[in-house]
Amino acid sequence: MESTSTTQTFSSLPLPTADPYSCIACQKDEWARNGSTSCTKRSIEYLHSDAPLAIFLMFQAISIILISMAILVLFLCKLDTPVVKSAGGRLCFFMLCCLSMSSSSVFLYIGKPTEAICTLRNSVFIVFYVACLSCLAVRSFQIVCIFKMAAKLPKAYDFWVKHGGQWITIITTTVIMLFLCILWIAIEGPRPNQLTLYSEVILDCTYGVIPIFYVIVLFAALLGIACFSFAYMGTDLPKNYNEGKSITFSLLIFFISWVISLTVHLSTKGKHTLSVNPFSVLCSLYGILFGYFFPKCYIIIIRPERNTAAYFQTAIQSYTLQPR
Repeated sequence: MESTSTTQTFSSLPLPTADPYSCIACQKDEWARNGSTSCTKRSIEYLHSDAPLAIFLMFQAISIILISMAILVLFLCKLDTPVVKSAGGRLCFFMLCCLSMSSSSVFLYIGKPTEAICTLRNSVFIVFYVACLSCLAVRSFQIVCIFKMAAKLPKAYDFWVKHGGQWITIITTTVIMLFLCILWIAIEGPRPNQLTLYSEVILDCTYGVIPIFYVIVLFAALLGIACFSFAYMGTDLPKNYNEGKSITFSLLIFFISWVISLTVHLSTKGKHTLSVNPFSVLCSLYGILFGYFFPKCYIIIIRPERNTAAYFQTAIQSYTLQPR
């Protein structure tokens, strides 16, 4: 009787799922630790819309849009003041709209990647950011021309002003970048991609045709260098017209953030890299807001005595009296 009871007890125990001395291949969406006798489903990783990090990124993107619109309204109310005119006047409205559109690309990093999202993700940011960057370059070039080249090349400067040189340059650079992005997408644009890493499957986007992608990056970098060069040429201009420090700060943030992004993508792989690109986008946009627009808002709101024609005229006279 005892032996019968013992046999029934052992027969009721669960049997091993596999032979520990032979290997059984797991499915493509499964993985197993060394020595394990069973397979486990891999977790699917992407930036979920309800994740704290995704909420933070969306909050920052919305903040940039709201701040840009607030600055636009402020500049519209003070359109005829010297500070707004020196910043570019109506050109600032175009820049602020481009910043808002670039910020909207952050939302394309949230959620499961699709073909449409991958196609638009980088293109939306780079086209509108290049448009904003070309505005900074043109503005820096114009200020240098006014103070250093207009007297030496008056005909060239008059031709630039009469024929809308600033808008032709901005439209041309933007159209070139738009053409490169369309060519990139038409040949082989970014597509959804699955990267399998042990226990997780990371959903992200490819970079499509790598040579064209590098051309796009190079074009944006060269435009940034040109902008930096014009800003540096104007470092000795009157303080009210000296955009060198602010533009340099904006461009340094742009270059540093994307160098870090590229380094992280080349050196590590994992779910944490999914948030690197949207962080770089936000840093680039905040760089322009803090570096270029916030100092002007400070003068308009906090130091209105500096936002007068007399104050600007005094600064110009002091510059012209300086020995060369």
